[in-house]
Amino acid sequence: MTETNDQGHGPKARRRCFVVGGVILLLPLLLFIVFLILVLTVFKPKAPQTQLLSATLEGISPRISFPVVNIQLNITLNLTILVKNPNHASFKHGPGKSYLLYQRRPGGGS
Repeated sequence: MTETNDQGHGPKARRRCFVVGGVILLLPLLLFIVFLILVLTVFKPKAPQTQLLSATLEGISPRISFPVVNIQLNITLNLTILVKNPNHASFKHGPGKSYLLYQRRPGGGS
């Protein structure tokens, strides 16, 4: 009389179990590595590039006050700026700020 192994605990079944278990353990690791590579390369945020297309002078308003001589000059500029966003996602911006430098020293701002 020959004995049959109905439960499938032979060497082939054991090897198949190790292979399936290894695949189950390596699959999340492989997915994490692919995700990490994508985050560090493709989805890495890059700074938007700005370019000044035109600048026009809209108005000048000088103000002189006495008895202490105080001279103020208000200049209105109309700037057209091109913004190139190399990212896959959009970005939001708020109101801009400008600084006026004269010989590398602050001379005004808004």
